[in-house]
Amino acid sequence: MDIDIDHQALVEAFIELVNEPDDGRRRAGIEALFTEGAEYCDPDVRVEGREELVGHLARLRASFPPGVTFSLTGAVDGHHAQARFGWAFGEQGAPFLDGTDVALFEGTRIKGVYAFSNAA
Repeated sequence: MDIDIDHQALVEAFIELVNEPDDGRRRAGIEALFTEGAEYCDPDVRVEGREELVGHLARLRASFPPGVTFSLTGAVDGHHAQARFGWAFGEQGAPFLDGTDVALFEGTRIKGVYAFSNAA
């Protein structure tokens, strides 16, 4: 039997975590949202497990210039235990990077995020 997954809410929670400036709140969110062995992979990095994800997102967040965040570019397209979503990175209304991610779910938690940017 399939679990009813709210793809939109889970992906929105992920984007909020990436943008979260407080290390403690980010860590707590990762522990609540991701499976223990969750994987995150983009063209520059692959991490596995919550602890590696905590470290990666802390480094990523520390690199954000002031006023720069990630945002969704539309509705999340999900079915079964997977979803894809578009994102933009930059100041509100003036992103300088965008892309598409795929997320995989286990129950009501994220077990993987695979990021693709449209960088040249």
